[in-house]
Amino acid sequence: MEEQDKKNEHEELMALIERTDKENPNPDDLKQLRAHLNNNSALVQLNELSEQAFKRVIENFTNSALMRELLNRQVEEKREAFGYKTATIFEQMLIDQVILCHIRLNNIELTHTARLEAVGSHTHASGLYWDKRLSSAQRRFTRACEALAKVRKLLAEAELKEQQARNKRSQSAILATKILKDLTK
Repeated sequence: MEEQDKKNEHEELMALIERTDKENPNPDDLKQLRAHLNNNSALVQLNELSEQAFKRVIENFTNSALMRELLNRQVEEKREAFGYKTATIFEQMLIDQVILCHIRLNNIELTHTARLEAVGSHTHASGLYWDKRLSSAQRRFTRACEALAKVRKLLAEAELKEQQARNKRSQSAILATKILKDLTK
């Protein structure tokens, strides 16, 4: 019975999504969708723009289901290596940008290499075009890395200053307690 309830709930949600996935949905349907999203954020998380960007970039990279699965797993491994789960939301956005730029850079690098390997199959203008595309991708990747590094440096400095302030407050409290004891003797 529980399985049937879940199936019915899923069908109702899909129908609600279909009714609201347009420019001017029925206000009652929209209200019902908002209530659902307030109780369950899974749909919001599935439609996170960075997730959509990864999906689109990876789909453009390859038609192979195997390669798409491998790339998705590499994205998750890179996120983990960058400490994505414990990062601030701002860091998470920058981590996603670094990884996206890295995928795009490698895609353009592979295309650029393939074009150059095919001797006589490209014109001078085509060669310049692919060089510019590669240079642009390299700049974007470098800027994304630099932005993440700067934010992390600023956050580390802020954390250090906060720790120093806590230490000073703690020392002040100890000193005040000592003075109070000396005065009450």
